[in-house]
Amino acid sequence: MKKISIIFFLFCLILPLAPADGGREIPLDLHLIVDNSIAFGYIRNDAIPWILENLIDSLLIEGDSITLWSAADRASVVASGSLNPASGGASFIDKEAIRSALLNLEASGRNADFTNALLESSQRLMQNQTGQNRLSLTVLVVASAMSIEPVIRLNPHLLRWSRTLHYEGWQVLIVDPHIGSRVLSASQAYMNSLQ
Repeated sequence: MKKISIIFFLFCLILPLAPADGGREIPLDLHLIVDNSIAFGYIRNDAIPWILENLIDSLLIEGDSITLWSAADRASVVASGSLNPASGGASFIDKEAIRSALLNLEASGRNADFTNALLESSQRLMQNQTGQNRLSLTVLVVASAMSIEPVIRLNPHLLRWSRTLHYEGWQVLIVDPHIGSRVLSASQAYMNSLQ
């Protein structure tokens, strides 16, 4: 049921921009932020296969980009690049490199710094969105509800457009940081069509 929920949610985010034949042609910028605190060690065997199956293998297509974040005591980028072979060089990343980076994540911090990961991720997504027709999505894999509490308390706007999927001992937060502007544009277009 949870898998159906995430697929449905992602489908609803991407559907308005998908071509009529059902395939997605508009590239996606995915920021995947993984809890890398000590608590991650307890959920690793469930979370990593879920990420690989539901995000890396099922969602990402050629032309997408991914930034994999480790949220430990300090947030840091573990892997980043475009799934477009034409980009070449250091900016190209394939699914095997992403898989390897995920499998090599080791729990390393007492806390998970989701606040700074979300702030920096949001800034990067805003810079990449300028003048481009791209989708953006941020996914947090959280080992403990307590680790996300500072974000909720101090920066609730970072999770304003989010959906939470609960699993035994962990959760996934799916955030669409730019859906607000898309909803506003759609509303304005609808109101203009009534005149």
